[in-house]
Amino acid sequence: MKTAIVYHKALANYSFGEGHPLKADRFRDFFEFFKARCHSFEERFEIIQPNTATDILLELVHQREYIQTIRNASSGVKIKDIYKYVSIDNLDPFTGYIPRGIEEASRLIVGTSVLAGELVIEGRFKKAVGIGGGMHHAKPNYGEGFCFYNDVAILVKHLKQKYNLKKILVLDTDAHAGNGTSEIFYEDPQVLFIDIHQDP
Repeated sequence: MKTAIVYHKALANYSFGEGHPLKADRFRDFFEFFKARCHSFEERFEIIQPNTATDILLELVHQREYIQTIRNASSGVKIKDIYKYVSIDNLDPFTGYIPRGIEEASRLIVGTSVLAGELVIEGRFKKAVGIGGGMHHAKPNYGEGFCFYNDVAILVKHLKQKYNLKKILVLDTDAHAGNGTSEIFYEDPQVLFIDIHQDP
């Protein structure tokens, strides 16, 4: 059975601009590198395109006011108290604003992770990889660490709600601690969060 790779070229819109570590080419470059280096790629993998996440999905984790603020800021509305909602590293370093269009790309990342999870739970694939996911710093009403929406937490809550799962393991292997995901599930006995990260 093939492994699903959930990917969309529009993930390139998840970019904070020149001078920022997370630029438009990040996900494309990874995908192209992986495709070029993986032996018999077409035989082993199937590429599936996701849809963007709805407000209903986002609200499994994030507060409505926060979602609306990020949407507005991403469409060019100047939010005077933006630091109430995001840290400085979530802004374009040259403009000082949330980059235009990044909120829609954030929704696409959530859609990617949710679809990858559904493909496995529904038995359509044994394994699935969601390119671009892992926005583990985002909190219900605050974005930081290049993260706006916590796709990991949204996926977990979606799987619990839609498929009635009672035990879920989240294994976070990023070099940075997944503080957002940790806080969201800290008191949830159905979710085991294991974080392997650098110290210090």
